[in-house]
Amino acid sequence: MTAWVVGAVARHESEYKAERIRRKHGEVALAGRSIDGANCPFGYAEGGVGVIEAEAAEIRDAARRILAG
Repeated sequence: MTAWVVGAVARHESEYKAERIRRKHGEVALAGRSIDGANCPFGYAEGGVGVIEAEAAEIRDAARRILAG
């Protein structure tokens, strides 16, 4: 019985934690921020606003090469 209670409590906490994380990710996405809060995607200027053309050109070239096989 003790194992059942401990398991139920652990399952509840896991579900509660998952919901908190989903909610926070939704807030961050609506605010237009990155989930990790620090790293900017390759090809974008600081804050994810604006494009760094040299990096964007590399991404376009890689995409063309991949699609061409």
